[in-house]
Amino acid sequence: MFLVLLKIRARKVLKMSKLREDVKSFAEVSRKYPSEVRKLKSEGKKVVCWYGSYVPEEIIYASGAIPYQLFDGGDPEPADAALPYLLFCTNTQARYQVGQHEMGLNPITSIADQIIIDTKETDSVRVGNAFEYLGLPVTYLGVPSDWEKEIAFNYYKRQLGKLKDELEKLTGEEITNEKLAESIKKYNRVRELLNDIGSLRKEHPPALGGEEFIKLNHYSLRCDPDTAINSLERILEGLKGEESIFPEDALRIMVAGRGFAFGDYALLRIVEESGGVAVTEFLDEGIIHPEKVKADGSPMENIAERYYRAKVPSCLFCPSWSKRWKHVSELIDSYRVGGLLYYLLAFDVIYDYEYPIFSKRADEKEIPFAMIESAYDFSREATATLRTRVESFVKTCKR
Repeated sequence: MFLVLLKIRARKVLKMSKLREDVKSFAEVSRKYPSEVRKLKSEGKKVVCWYGSYVPEEIIYASGAIPYQLFDGGDPEPADAALPYLLFCTNTQARYQVGQHEMGLNPITSIADQIIIDTKETDSVRVGNAFEYLGLPVTYLGVPSDWEKEIAFNYYKRQLGKLKDELEKLTGEEITNEKLAESIKKYNRVRELLNDIGSLRKEHPPALGGEEFIKLNHYSLRCDPDTAINSLERILEGLKGEESIFPEDALRIMVAGRGFAFGDYALLRIVEESGGVAVTEFLDEGIIHPEKVKADGSPMENIAERYYRAKVPSCLFCPSWSKRWKHVSELIDSYRVGGLLYYLLAFDVIYDYEYPIFSKRADEKEIPFAMIESAYDFSREATATLRTRVESFVKTCKR
């Protein structure tokens, strides 16, 4: 019996070791992606950056171009470096993209053949304006906020058609329905795998935490879809039946807000170090949403439907707050959430309007709620204050 237990334990250790190695390998591939993009650029491939959650990556990929999402953050210096070009009251995330380029920290924007900016908010448009001023090739994707109106949806569809034409002109390749269908199939598989991995956090305690899950999303956004699929399949298999590293009494937390940028993981890490774990999230950007593009019918029509109407509307759309809270409430129940943290980026005005609404609804649902504001200042003093707030929140929720 003792030998059997030893063998079982050895298998578990081996499985855990392989899982961690798979995650580490995926992270390394993502880290090297900028270098790979630059190499492909030197071989004649076109590079297309995009900023915003309404730019369909499927169309960029089907054009033969290399997609690269802009959504970095986590450091106050690049945001400050954008001040000669953007108002101080522009949200921190938007300023970061411009400052990062100005400081030479983004290895891709300077070689981009096209940078697509979705226009659902003023701050995003300002990013595009600043990039244009700095001599970068910018194109805008019109995204009207009246998402329930048919005229708005038709406008968005026409904008996607215009984007398709521009990408065909850029790459010299026709974006056929067959290419779109293949692209849709791959990105749908990435969404499916991430959704399956995220659903493992319904377990008690969860199989993985919020920091690791957000990073898996980021790795998937910074590599080609085939690599993402292969890596996520291995990771999902490794996580099945995996013993949780979190204690039974870890507070199950939900995080909501615009999103966690590439490199912005401090809050999620502090939550886990303070006796909690983020088991689900409601974020607009920097994450791959689970809704799939339909496979039957017109690919362009299906892409437009998925990005504009099938997913939960952005906070920047109107009216959206009732539908957004309904979705949040369902996630709270499904993931047995014990506390809700709203992550607010500095000067992100529309989200600043949303969090009091969420606070009121959370109080009605008897779910503890707290707002954490960030200007990407993670100095020792700022981090100590953040840690104190999170620890107090976790203790209060547990009581």
